[in-house]
Amino acid sequence: MILLSALLNLGGFFALCLAMDRHHLTLQGRKPTSGRRWRLRGFGALALTASAATAIRGWGLTNGIIGWIGLLTLGAAIVLLGLTYRPTRAPPRRFDL
Repeated sequence: MILLSALLNLGGFFALCLAMDRHHLTLQGRKPTSGRRWRLRGFGALALTASAATAIRGWGLTNGIIGWIGLLTLGAAIVLLGLTYRPTRAPPRRFDL
């Protein structure tokens, strides 16, 4: 249950990341359409809600909420680090002297 909650959390944050023009352009090479942006936002919100429900079901109400907040931090950090340290699509520069 907890692994499912973590995966839903990661997928939700990744969908919310792709809903932003800048990150969608970086990862997909084009800006998202308006409909795609709304679908990605909806999926991200739905995945985070399902992640909370799964964590609460697995750990109980009090521990589930606390564990879910910890999983939120972990999922956001993974997406953030993935975007930060991802190689860019730009060709390598040549430094001619």
